Amino acid sequence: QGEAVWRAGSFYVPVNKEAVKKAGFVAPEDYNLIVDSILIRTGGRYLDKGKGDIVLYDLITTNAERGWKRPIYFTSVSGYDFSGLHEYLQMEGLVYRFVPIKGGAQGTQPIRMEKNKMFDNIVNKYRYYGMTEKKNFFLDEKASYIPSAITNWAYMLASSYADENMMYDQFKTDVDSGKKMAPPPGYFSAEDYLSRGKGNLDENRKKGIAILDAVRKKIPENILHMRRELKTEYAITYYMLGDEQKGNEMMRIAIKENMEFQKYFKRWEDRSWAQGELQTSERQLQRIESFLTQKKLTGMMSEFKSLTR
Repeated sequence: QGEAVWRAGSFYVPVNKEAVKKAGFVAPEDYNLIVDSILIRTGGRYLDKGKGDIVLYDLITTNAERGWKRPIYFTSVSGYDFSGLHEYLQMEGLVYRFVPIKGGAQGTQPIRMEKNKMFDNIVNKYRYYGMTEKKNFFLDEKASYIPSAITNWAYMLASSYADENMMYDQFKTDVDSGKKMAPPPGYFSAEDYLSRGKGNLDENRKKGIAILDAVRKKIPENILHMRRELKTEYAITYYMLGDEQKGNEMMRIAIKENMEFQKYFKRWEDRSWAQGELQTSERQLQRIESFLTQKKLTGMMSEFKSLTR
């Protein structure tokens, strides 16, 4: 009889927007982002290898037909194989929720975040094994995976708050200069965005700083060492959120650690494994110098020159 084949390269799931709203499947501020239909690209999978995918697609279409009454969540601990659904997943912390909103993806990694839920989960709801309370706390390689990921997600969320404020400031500058600007999704006009968006600036700044602070406190450096690349990004994000003091504090740590790595691996600079570490430190130091120069942070630049002599 031959092999049974899923021949369709893609298919659509119709979206009843009113049913989505009634079920509370999407936050009110995102109603305007709900799509008319969900496009799922399957690539023509063999049924004998992808029966699980077929069950998943049936679950999604049945849930849509019955009024979006049940949430559907995914988790990923290694890679981002979401059976073609990645553009419709939003991160809420340790899980991704399937929503009728095309949030986009980098490759197969979803990039949309539900900021309020993610902030609340990381800062208020998650418990961190008692890292700050227990003595002689140890994380092996497997146990460190999730807290390591959380330090990265915290940066992503804080960075998104900073980006939102930067986008507002640039938009206002363009409008003030006389440019005609189309408002971002969810706003009726440029004036509407400038009026309503202004009220989010201080909250974005406070939340961005709060999540970086929370993760640094809940996942202490003496328990789980943060990658030096991430320390650089934490420092830069603190600056972008307006907290120069914490930015300086984190930047000093990043500079010193990169210099220590550079000094240590210099003795084996002819070995390929050492060259990778040296190149990483060199890139980080160049990024730091470029940022400090661009933002005209002269005090920290003087320290940078002193520490890198």
